[in-house]
Amino acid sequence: LLFLLSVIGLFTTFCSDSAEVDDFKNLLPYSGSVSQMEPRDKLRNLDIPAVYIDKGAWHGFHLPDNPSDFGGFVGPLIIAQEYSVYFSNNIQKLQLFDVTMNHSRSLSSAKSKQIFSQPDNLVQIFTWDDLSVSLSLSYH
Repeated sequence: LLFLLSVIGLFTTFCSDSAEVDDFKNLLPYSGSVSQMEPRDKLRNLDIPAVYIDKGAWHGFHLPDNPSDFGGFVGPLIIAQEYSVYFSNNIQKLQLFDVTMNHSRSLSSAKSKQIFSQPDNLVQIFTWDDLSVSLSLSYH
């Protein structure tokens, strides 16, 4: 009985201290830019060390570290036989256009920019006084 109570006590302790997704922001270095199909360092390692690959997907994406890539996710990195190559530097990219003012709005002009990874997705949040835009990439 004492053993059973000890196990229940440990279980309760672990469950009450369960981690939240926000506790694991930017755990791996997913940020980077791609300028060529197969960017490698002098040792032939990929320039960007970590790739967001989830649930067994063969495509990998990165968070943008260059303002010109804001609004998109860098990649995808694909497996071409035995080599990893980039299919694109940004396969899709959001662009904002203000029809009332008749001009585009650059994401880099946002007052607040939050670009981060979590275990279940990549996130970009851009905030101005009058607008907030949130982008997320996840596998479901």
